[in-house]
Amino acid sequence: MSRRVLMIVSHWPPVPAVGTRRVVRLARHLGQHGWTPVVIVEDPPEGAQAVPRPLDHSLRAPPVEQHRVPGRMPGAWGRKQLVRLVRAVGGDRAAWIAHRLTKGLALPDHYPEWTPTVLRAARRLEPVDAVWVTGQPYGLFVVGVAVAKALGVPCVLDYRDPWSVDIGADRAPHWPRAAHAALERALLARADGVSYVNADMRAR
Repeated sequence: MSRRVLMIVSHWPPVPAVGTRRVVRLARHLGQHGWTPVVIVEDPPEGAQAVPRPLDHSLRAPPVEQHRVPGRMPGAWGRKQLVRLVRAVGGDRAAWIAHRLTKGLALPDHYPEWTPTVLRAARRLEPVDAVWVTGQPYGLFVVGVAVAKALGVPCVLDYRDPWSVDIGADRAPHWPRAAHAALERALLARADGVSYVNADMRAR
């Protein structure tokens, strides 16, 4: 009997983001291992642009159950409106400065704000047997752990890139690496499984 895994992602075809490729490939092969993927994706993902046709076969979405959930994240919306206002008043250079100054205000990013919306959507689904999330964005780890706990199922965190061990001031100007590391440790402690794109990343 096939089990259902809820995949909570920030991008899904027809958005040609780098993170889309890994998610799509995994969803395409899960059935061979007794798992049926169920996808919850942000709609519309912030700053994403769809393409009319996939760039290659790896970006063709398999026929899986998918649910596009509004990206209700007040902090991200407010930041975007602030940058737009600054651009209207002071031009592109001022908008760029505003963008840089407000980058990284949320820890680790704005996606934890999406948790209540995703949780409501997940509770309306047929029961699932596990939750899987991939980062970055690492805020999705917060979402995944919370949703899995609420549903009473295991959670798997998937790393496409290192998090706190590879974070610099340009990526997190408002929070020290120690804050990211503490959050990462807390989430790993609550996860039931962790996967990586390669062994080198696991060693880090």
